Amino acid sequence: MDGKLKIEQNLTQNEITMEEWERRKQFVNFTQEDVKLLKQLHPLCLAHSSKIMEALYDWIMQFEETKKFIMTNEMLIHLKSVQEKYFLGLTAGDYGEQYLIGRLRIGRVHHKVGLEPRWYLGTYAIYIQLILREVMREFQDKPNLILQMISALSKIFTLDQELAMVAYIRPIEDTIKQQKEIINNSAFIAHTGRLAALGELSTGVAHELNQPLSIIRTNMQSLEFLGPTQLSESDFNNMLSSTIKQVDRATKIISHMCSFARGKMMPAELVAISNPIKAALSMFNEQFRLHEVNITLNIEDNLPEIHAVEQEIEQIIVNLLSNAKHAVEAMRDKSGKGFKMSIIINVMHNKTDKTIDLEIIDNGIGMSKETLEHCYEPFYTVKGAGIGTGLGLSIVYSIVQQLSGKVIIESEVDHGTKFTIKFPDEL
Repeated sequence: MDGKLKIEQNLTQNEITMEEWERRKQFVNFTQEDVKLLKQLHPLCLAHSSKIMEALYDWIMQFEETKKFIMTNEMLIHLKSVQEKYFLGLTAGDYGEQYLIGRLRIGRVHHKVGLEPRWYLGTYAIYIQLILREVMREFQDKPNLILQMISALSKIFTLDQELAMVAYIRPIEDTIKQQKEIINNSAFIAHTGRLAALGELSTGVAHELNQPLSIIRTNMQSLEFLGPTQLSESDFNNMLSSTIKQVDRATKIISHMCSFARGKMMPAELVAISNPIKAALSMFNEQFRLHEVNITLNIEDNLPEIHAVEQEIEQIIVNLLSNAKHAVEAMRDKSGKGFKMSIIINVMHNKTDKTIDLEIIDNGIGMSKETLEHCYEPFYTVKGAGIGTGLGLSIVYSIVQQLSGKVIIESEVDHGTKFTIKFPDEL
């Protein structure tokens, strides 16, 4: 019993507190009336739980990405039983600490076994379809009650999806906190740099995730306000399709974060440099938009590939974009609100040098001669306290050096900075 209590306390303390859980319920307006409605649905869920589980796993078994986790018939039977308990918990009426702990534990198990969030979160879309069909059939003569039940279900599904995201994202945050002491190992330093970059990008990623979640919630509210009797089968299916699309969008963002933060590197391979550039930009787009930083991307057509680890190339770009963002914001603070912040990314094939040249140019605060002399040193930073680790450029230099490439910096105080990374081409 003591061991179990310690595990449960650890889950709530490290991932989400009860106070935060209650605030989340308040934010989606999950009330006691919703609890009553869900409890009213419970007998229907009990009556159809076996049929819904069969339909759910028939669907899951059609996809190799999820089927591979179910290796024996005994495991399938066990998973159906566990999933049925989860399903019935949706309408059991108890949404306190034990519900929170159970949901976080499920998310952690899925994360631990390597089930990608797109498949885990995608299951919610299947649940929505299976449950709503039974609700519409059972209460077809009570359209107002259907609306209220759809609203209650949309709220509990939204809360469960948020907890699923916590279970995947919080381990990354925990790792960031645990690995502040840097070992003199280039691979470990590079990994820490990626985690630090994710920490700096967390606000922008939160905004990116909020967009698909908002659309999902709007779709569910539309079902609530319009009602099943006013929706054609086509409109209903379109709304479900939109919801599934936004679930996929949210899971893609989370999967990308998990991939970027991964400690174990994939082997080097031929990489089209436009891919890591666009992947890196996807983590900055919302921040750049909110901070009014103008981004210009120029990529030459038909570029040769480079032989590299794509994750490392993305890390180079993330570090340089992060530095450029801080530089232009510092220049705006110095020049005034009328200053137009700009970052330009150019990629071209230098046939003379036989290199793929990546240029990142900003009109920021620039670097002094002293800063230029020390900028590659680990832990050297001119940013304020608590901003950055001083690892970014040392990691960039280390990665480029391993690729037999070259880093060129041109900078002048108050006149911006130009980074040129020269990667050997594979022609």
